[in-house]
Amino acid sequence: MVVIVVIAVFVVLIGGGLGLAFLYGSDEPEHPKAAPPSYSPPTTLTPPAYSPPAYSPPAVPSETPSDEPSTAAPVFDPQPGQCVKNTGTAQKPRLLISTCTSGHYKIVDRIDGTTDIKRCDSTDYTYAVWFNEPKYVLCMKGV
Repeated sequence: MVVIVVIAVFVVLIGGGLGLAFLYGSDEPEHPKAAPPSYSPPTTLTPPAYSPPAYSPPAVPSETPSDEPSTAAPVFDPQPGQCVKNTGTAQKPRLLISTCTSGHYKIVDRIDGTTDIKRCDSTDYTYAVWFNEPKYVLCMKGV
């Protein structure tokens, strides 16, 4: 029985070896291998020539004045003889030009170029206010 096993192993080994030799050792030509991919550098693109954008000048406004009222705030430029109303406080006044009615102040003098309220001492003022831009002092008297 050992002899039969040895013969069987021998037949299997020889048969397997012959089979491998047949597969890899045949006279058929080898399959050609694929060539590696070729590389070519990218082509350089030339940007288009620059052309400036078209220019259209803005429309020229007409010289006809508008009938709509101006929304700009009037400039506060009080002058002697005018009256003002204080809508703020004595320490933080907010003066508006007004009519000369009770509780308002009449401007006795305006002294430009200074913020020194002592300059009103030569007038008969009861209330003085100074401004920085432009610099001036208002000397006022209650109405």
